[in-house]
Amino acid sequence: SAVLVTDRDHVVPVRRQHALARAMPGCQTYEIAGDHGVFLSSPELFAAVLLRACDAVAGSAATGPALLPDGSAQSDTLGRTAS
Repeated sequence: SAVLVTDRDHVVPVRRQHALARAMPGCQTYEIAGDHGVFLSSPELFAAVLLRACDAVAGSAATGPALLPDGSAQSDTLGRTAS
């Protein structure tokens, strides 16, 4: 998992963003200089950080699919089995 932390967010306080990340085992945080709308105000910056986070999550997923409590493989958003 990954959380993108916006360092000037007035909608979701930075401390709450970090608390979310701490609540997820193995979660990585990626700091972005900007507020809650950084994806609109600085789309290139947001995209670069988002891609780094996605690459990190995909790399850690390479060890195998996430398993659900019943032992079945978790599906991605397109309904394909994660690999």
